Parts: sequence; C-alpha cells; structure tokens
Amino acid sequence: SEIATLMSILDIDADGEVDALTDGLILLRYLFNLRDDSLIIGAISNGATRTSSTAIEAYIEQYMPSSSNNPTSVTPIVKPQV
Repeated sequence: SEIATLMSILDIDADGEVDALTDGLILLRYLFNLRDDSLIIGAISNGATRTSSTAIEAYIEQYMPSSSNNPTSVTPIVKPQV
C-alpha cells in the first residue's frame, strides 16, 4: 500500500522502524542544513544499518525534489505576495 511505502521511505536510519526521535530528528536537521556529524550525532538508533552521515545524506537526497536523481520542479502551495 502507499502508506507502507511512505513508512519505509521515512525509516531514514534503516532500523526497520519510523521513529520521531531518530528518523524525524535526522530529517529536521537535514532540512535545517546540518550536515556531517551534526546531522546524525545522538540521533541514530542502536539497530540502524544506515549509520554514516554520507549514507544518510545520500538517502535523503534521492527523495528531495531538487535532487539530480529526481529533477522535478516544485510548485509552491502559497504564492508569494508582491
């Protein structure tokens, strides 16, 4: 199902579970432009198989709209007022 697919994508550290304190925190840090150790320190679960910042950044980037792997244009939901 689509929900199962989305849940598997959201398992950023690949520990088999989607958790706000690991996967969610890593995603927020990524969106706030934290990279390298700042991206993952204290946020990787004990059972994770995707554990390096390089691997996690690459994983997230493949799903980002501006990624070279997914070259789509994003239409803003709210148009800026002039």
